[in-house]
Amino acid sequence: MVGIITNSNNKIGILTYCRTINYGTYFQCFALAKQLEKMLPQFKIEIIDYSYPSTYYREYKGVIYYLSKFKFDLAYRKLIRILNFRKAQKLLPYSKEKIISYDSKKIFKKIKNKYMAIILGSDTVLNSCSEPMNVFLLNDEFGCFKLTYAVSAYGINSEKFEKNLPEISKALNDFSFFSVRDDVTSQMLKNILPQKEIFYSCDPTLFLNLDDYCISANALKEKLKRKHNMVFDKPLLGLMSENNEVNLIVKKLFGETHTIVSVGFLNENADYILIDLPLFDWARIFSLFEFTITNYFHGTLFSLFNGTPPICFNRKPSDSLSKGKVEDFLSRIDFEEHFIKEDEFIEGEELLNKINNIVKNFQLEKLNKALLEQRESFEIFLRKANQYANL
Repeated sequence: MVGIITNSNNKIGILTYCRTINYGTYFQCFALAKQLEKMLPQFKIEIIDYSYPSTYYREYKGVIYYLSKFKFDLAYRKLIRILNFRKAQKLLPYSKEKIISYDSKKIFKKIKNKYMAIILGSDTVLNSCSEPMNVFLLNDEFGCFKLTYAVSAYGINSEKFEKNLPEISKALNDFSFFSVRDDVTSQMLKNILPQKEIFYSCDPTLFLNLDDYCISANALKEKLKRKHNMVFDKPLLGLMSENNEVNLIVKKLFGETHTIVSVGFLNENADYILIDLPLFDWARIFSLFEFTITNYFHGTLFSLFNGTPPICFNRKPSDSLSKGKVEDFLSRIDFEEHFIKEDEFIEGEELLNKINNIVKNFQLEKLNKALLEQRESFEIFLRKANQYANL
C-alpha cells in the first residue's frame, strides 16, 4: 500500500550517496539528475543534500593521518582530491539545506511534504538498509510517491537484514515499484515483496555523453604530460584495484611492456599514481589506456564507454553462488569473457595469454550496440513512473 499523497508540487527529490569522495558515486548522482532534467523538464529535479557524518568527513581524516606521518605530499594530494570533488559537486542541483546527521527522524522532518516524488538511487543505497531506521528506507509518511532507480543491495549484512526483516519489509512495501541494478537485489526484493513490480534499469552513468563535459583525449594527454610528467613511450595500462596480490601480478606480467597507471588508489606497483584527478579528467582517462584491469563497477563502465577493454575480477567471496555486480553487468551485455574469477587471477603464461586475447578480440561494434540497448531500459522506468506517479 503506497502512502497517502498530500503534495502536488513539481519537485522530484533524489536520495542517494551525493557527497561521498568517490568517482563512481559522484557520476551516478550527476548522471541521474541530468537524465531526469532532460526527460522530465516539467519537474524541478533536486538532490536531497544528505550525508552520514562519517562519510562526509572521512577524506579529511585521511589528510590528517598523512600529516601525522609526515607524508606531506600524500596529504596535499588528498586535499586536492577533496577540493576537486567539492568543485564538481557545485554542478549538482542540491536542495537548499545541507543535512549531515545520523538521526533519521530529524532528516525525515526536513524533507516531508517537499516533493511530489522521491527517487531512491541509484547505487548500493539498499546495502545499508539492514537497520530499520536507516534513512534510505524512507520509513515514514512523506506525502509523496516513493520510487527507486537502479538501486542495489549488494553487500548488505544478511544477518541484520533477516533479524529486522518485518520492519524492513513494511518500509519497502510503501514504494510504488522497484527499479534495480542487479539480480542479487531483484531476488532479495522478490523474496520479501512478491506482489511488487521489480524490473532492471541500467546504471545512470551510461547516459553520460563525455564530449559534453570532458576535454578531448589528446588534450588530456598533454595535460598529464605537464602536470604529472607522464611519459607516453609505452602503451598505458589502467589499474583500478586495491588488491595487492593482483596489483603485483599485473606488475610482473606487464611492467616491462606497459606503463601502469593507478587510477584513484595508492599503488606502489604502478608507474604513475593518480589519486587527485579532476573528476571529468578521471572520466576521460580510460580512453588513453590500451586496457583497464579493475574490480570496480564504475571502473568497468567508464572503461567500456571510453571504448577501452576492461579486464575484470570479482570482489565477492569465492564461495558466493550469486554474481557480483561487475559480473552481473558483463553478463547482461554478453561480455562475460572480460571477467576473470579472482582465484584464477594467477601469475603465469595462461593468464597473460588470456588477457592478451581479450584485448585483441575486443568487439567495439558489439559493445556500442549493447550499451545502446542498456540505455533504452530508462524508457521502462519512465513508463512505470508515469503509470504509478503521473511523472
